[in-house]
Amino acid sequence: MAIYKLRPTLLALLIPLSILQAQTTKTLTLNQAIDLGLKESNSLKISNSKRAVSEAKVDQGWNALIPALSYNGNYTRLSNNIEPFKISIPGFGDKALNPQILNQYTNKLSLQETVFSGMRGNYALKAMIQQAAATDFDYRKDVADARLGIVNQYLALYKFYQSKKILEENIKLASQRETDITNLQANGMALDNDVFRVKLAKSNLEVTMADVESAISNTNFNLNLMLGLPEETIILTDETSAISTPDTAGLFGGLSQAYTVRDEVKAQEIRAKALTYQVKVAKGSYSPTLSLGANYYLNNPNQRMFPVENKFKSTWDLGASLTWNFTQLYTTKATVKEAKANLDQAVVAKKQIEDNIKMESRQSLNAWKLAMKKIDLAILTVQQATENQRVLQSRFANNAVLTTDLLDADNALAQAKLNLLSAKADASAAYYKALRVAGK
Repeated sequence: MAIYKLRPTLLALLIPLSILQAQTTKTLTLNQAIDLGLKESNSLKISNSKRAVSEAKVDQGWNALIPALSYNGNYTRLSNNIEPFKISIPGFGDKALNPQILNQYTNKLSLQETVFSGMRGNYALKAMIQQAAATDFDYRKDVADARLGIVNQYLALYKFYQSKKILEENIKLASQRETDITNLQANGMALDNDVFRVKLAKSNLEVTMADVESAISNTNFNLNLMLGLPEETIILTDETSAISTPDTAGLFGGLSQAYTVRDEVKAQEIRAKALTYQVKVAKGSYSPTLSLGANYYLNNPNQRMFPVENKFKSTWDLGASLTWNFTQLYTTKATVKEAKANLDQAVVAKKQIEDNIKMESRQSLNAWKLAMKKIDLAILTVQQATENQRVLQSRFANNAVLTTDLLDADNALAQAKLNLLSAKADASAAYYKALRVAGK
């Protein structure tokens, strides 16, 4: 019974141990994370599959223009209960006009080609080629989106790690404050309320630390999924690659023309071109269809021979077929109308995409300027908060200020450092967003 009760306890101890053993730590630079994420991205795999589908449709379009070559073979066994009809020919004896050939074989090789059908096949093929080209630009767009998503997740993880470092420093400082104020209380130089205030400040920092650690866990998990890493992998970020001085030469000047180079615009432009061919395909139904065909026969017996013989005989024929569905002269109007409406919609959609890119460009430029201004202000704030803390620390040692004043100075400095960290990370995110918007 005692052993039975012990098993859950051992299991509870072993499970955390197995989890810790399964965890691995991996340090990645930003570029390494991007390369790994692009290889493992499910969205890019789907996008690449769409490219393969488009290429297969182009092959199908080419195949539709190939002449149709077919073979048809048949064997028939006839019953033997029919008496042949015979005639007597002087000097030749009796001859059967319908000799009974019980085993009959037919072999037919056919070649069919549509010579003209309003150029529908050619226009359909051109439309497919344009659609395939559009999916290539779609893939490039998806790569850019995936790259930006990885960057944002990586920078978010970096920001949380750095926030944790700042909080650890301040919790350590708060612990020192707690020790100091407790000693002062023991000597009758501080009130109980002062001790409670310091402990409360430390508790608040610890609560904030718990929030940050939770955010690190969630962001790390999400990044593992994006990079195709085991879920328990602990990713460590690289500060040099995360926060670096970007090369913005010519970048923001090109934002005003971003709508002319973006893959989304090119894809939509090509789709509009494909729809112009679809309009021509629809108009092709107004035209007649002219087809040519040839057939080769190797039959036993060959019914074209007289009298028929139990021998394989080859024959052939050529033919032309002209078909014109006059009803389509009326019904095609609706098809053409639909095709033109789709084309008009694609043209307007392209204009809408261009407008959205123009708005993104303006927002991206303003976000970068704001981020740089915040960095300058945050640096100044950190300098002021550092000096303020130093002064209040000196005055507190001389009992010239209250405990709350010193705690406020500690919090102000911690917040200033967090703001500076956030501003630098936001500036990096704004830079990569600008790269995406500019189509680079």
